Amino acid sequence: MTIRRRRAEADLFAEVPPFPAALDLPFLETASLVASAPAADDGRSIAGTLVSGGAPVSGRACVVSAQAAERGAPIEGFADGDIIVARMIHAAWLPYFPRAGGLVCEVGGWLSHIAILAREYALPLVIGAQGLAGVRSGELLQIETDGRVLRSGEEVQPGAAVRLPESVPLQDLPLLDRGYIAAAQ
Repeated sequence: MTIRRRRAEADLFAEVPPFPAALDLPFLETASLVASAPAADDGRSIAGTLVSGGAPVSGRACVVSAQAAERGAPIEGFADGDIIVARMIHAAWLPYFPRAGGLVCEVGGWLSHIAILAREYALPLVIGAQGLAGVRSGELLQIETDGRVLRSGEEVQPGAAVRLPESVPLQDLPLLDRGYIAAAQ
C-alpha cells in the first residue's frame, strides 16, 4: 500500500464520528464511511450505497422478478457481463458472480451475506437502491463510485462490448479496492 493511499484512508477515518458505546446489528448494517448517493430528479439515476467492488462499471441490466429472487431461481436471459438487478440477491446465484458485471438490489447491508460474498469476488454491489421498478432488462447501466446507478435508457444486446471490472486476485487488492471503504480513490 502506498503512502498516498494510507493518508487517504487516515483522512477518511478522521472524519468519521466515534461509534456509540453499545453497538447493535441495525447500526452496524447502516454504518458507512460515505453517504448514499443522492438520486437525480431526471429519473436516470438511482441512489444506493456501494458496498463492494471497484467502480465505475457498465453493463447490460438483467432484471429478476421479486418472486424469482426469493426462490433463487435460475436467472433467465443472463449473459456474461450483465449487471443483475433484483429486490434481493439470492445466495443460489453465486455461480453467476464470476461472470456478472455487478449487482444492484434494494435489500442488504454492509454485513449481509451477499455483501461479504461480493467483496470476496471483488464484484460491484449497490444496496439500498430505490426505484428499480423502472429498470428494464437489456438497458445499459453504469455503477458509480458514490453508489449511484446511472440509466442510459438505451438497449444493449447480450454480449455487446461494455467496460467490465478487471479480474484481480483478492490478495492483491488493497483495502480501498475491496469495498471495505467505498470511497473514490
